[in-house]
Amino acid sequence: MESVKDLEDFAVIKGILRDEPGGMTVTELARALGRTKNTVGRYLDILHASGQVEMRMFGRAKVFTLTRRVPLSQLFSHTPEMMMILDRDHRVLQVNDPFLRLLSLPREGVVGKNLAFLPVHEAGIQELVQSLVGSLREERADTDLLLSDGEERTFHAKIIPILLEDGTRGSTVMLEDQTRVHQAEKALRESEKKYRELVENANSIILKMDLAGTVTFFNEYAERFFGFSRDEILGKKVIGTIVPPTESSGRDLELMIARLLSHTEEFQSNENENITRDGRRVWIHWSNRTISDDRGNPVGVLSVGDDISDHRRLDEQLRASERRFRDLADLLPQPVFEADAAGTLLFANRQAYLTFGYEPGELQGKVQVIDMIAPEDRERAQASIGRMLREGMLGKEEYSALRKGGGRFPIVNYSAPIRESDRIIGFRGIAIDLTPQKAAESELRKERDFTDAVLHTLDSLVVVLDREARIVRFNHACEALTGYAEEEVRGRPFRDIFLLPEEAVAVMQVFDGLVEGRGPLRLSNSWVTKGGEPRFISWSCTGLRDETGAVTHVIGTGIDMTDHRRLEEELGRYKNGSGSQPDPSPPQSCSLNPS
Repeated sequence: MESVKDLEDFAVIKGILRDEPGGMTVTELARALGRTKNTVGRYLDILHASGQVEMRMFGRAKVFTLTRRVPLSQLFSHTPEMMMILDRDHRVLQVNDPFLRLLSLPREGVVGKNLAFLPVHEAGIQELVQSLVGSLREERADTDLLLSDGEERTFHAKIIPILLEDGTRGSTVMLEDQTRVHQAEKALRESEKKYRELVENANSIILKMDLAGTVTFFNEYAERFFGFSRDEILGKKVIGTIVPPTESSGRDLELMIARLLSHTEEFQSNENENITRDGRRVWIHWSNRTISDDRGNPVGVLSVGDDISDHRRLDEQLRASERRFRDLADLLPQPVFEADAAGTLLFANRQAYLTFGYEPGELQGKVQVIDMIAPEDRERAQASIGRMLREGMLGKEEYSALRKGGGRFPIVNYSAPIRESDRIIGFRGIAIDLTPQKAAESELRKERDFTDAVLHTLDSLVVVLDREARIVRFNHACEALTGYAEEEVRGRPFRDIFLLPEEAVAVMQVFDGLVEGRGPLRLSNSWVTKGGEPRFISWSCTGLRDETGAVTHVIGTGIDMTDHRRLEEELGRYKNGSGSQPDPSPPQSCSLNPS
């Protein structure tokens, strides 16, 4: 700790340098102060280390001037992050309003107090404060903290060692609420898990090929159906593994696959013969769709197949492209800037240089803030700045920002006027890069759109019910068969729309069993169309479970067997010699066959 005399000499040195803006050498300062050069040199080292003076070299001479910098207290008061400055004994020297709101304490109840003994009333906040104290004592620069105060909140603490103006050491504590980020990450993980469960639990063959016909994805049902494990099939050509070179009919399947890969739109719905590992020939109905990269260039084919060898359709399967996650950037302090009333940039912190791609010294006094905004947003930004300078209001706007190299990225900008006495002389702000948020929204849209595409590409009837038997999803095949649009039935109990009274109890017993976790189950029953015609459907149903194992939805995949059933009955009567005319009405029997 410096003596009182030393502190007085510090003030005198700064006063002398204030009167000599061109700067002074150690010798000149020693002469003006009446101290030895060694003593003055030691003082100047302390002032330079604490950022209060700047040093330039002229030949072999060191020339010292007062530091010209934006007052930390001004930036400190406008940052949305929770910030606190402590001395080396962990006494609070400064604290901003966001931190005070978290503590639920007035400024006078915090400043000057030891962090460990703040009179915090809430137990959760007190626990968080003590965790901060532990991090300070253990000199941990980055710490994740959990706050449970009714709802779980997550914070990231960053502790930065600093030199105070008196030359002693202190710490800056920056606390950032990351609750929304963690909630978003959790939602993404849960969504991905449900998506993968849908794919892996499907009773349909789902595979992906690249443009060379090499298998890049093979689901579990495909493994069971064809008899190949993923290790055996991934990286292999479909020809010679699951597709024979020549169909039993003589058709050249090698040519067909080559055409499918180059002109997928011609094979959106396709039937061909396949072969299992044990040599069995099977017929599959394939729904094919082109896979494109972010630029729209085709990179492969997604194929969803149902076994039609025994006139049965397999369970519907939703398949979405694998979600590509961007690594979440480490949360660093956001870009902070200050400009005069003309919009000339006067100050930019280190993160501003990193974010916008500039080198130190390329911004301050040389660039207009408006020039860092995309052209289409500049008029709106100029109007917002003008309004803030006239009315003294705080500003919050979203823009497209420009990096030095011309790249664009979305930001939200928080700004406030700079006042000097009773007039506004400029403005300062904080820019937050919205790129991760926009990217996450885009990925979620892509997954939703792709899931819808797979759902409606299937020829099988696909209906998704919630636990109350209300319709959640209703694909195009269901619409075509029943005459109902999805919008007409979504949210309504399927029993009230489609079931015959005499079959309703039995069908609902099967549904209740699926909800209780029994399944998959198969059943056959009649659905009544919008026009009143019963259609006999063969269903395969299974439950979709959440992370606790509870069934949240029931998925049913069905095949209209009305015509097939009618023909079987007519054939039976014919064989029995009845000779009766065909009955045009469909069969109305309910058959329940748990599998």
